[in-house]
Amino acid sequence: MPTEILFEHPQQRRDDPRYVPFDDMCRSKYQLHIAGHSCAASLKHKLACGSLVFVARNPFVEFWYGALKHSENVIFVEPDGSDLLEKLEHAANNDTSKSL
Repeated sequence: MPTEILFEHPQQRRDDPRYVPFDDMCRSKYQLHIAGHSCAASLKHKLACGSLVFVARNPFVEFWYGALKHSENVIFVEPDGSDLLEKLEHAANNDTSKSL
């Protein structure tokens, strides 16, 4: 059974058990963005949620990606995810928010 989660998109079926509406997605403290594996515009929605967003580096960028700053508004991770666990643990251990 596939483990990926589907995010809100007009073509997705809401009865799919992997479907997560954007409103529910915003309840997550951490989010992962991998270009090509979700709705094309989902990064801006994830950033607007206030969650800490881990972004897999990608050679294909949108014009506004230059505004993304590592450790400021996103955490960049390697495309293969090899450093994701390390960076996630660091974020959890250095969390200053009250909602952990």
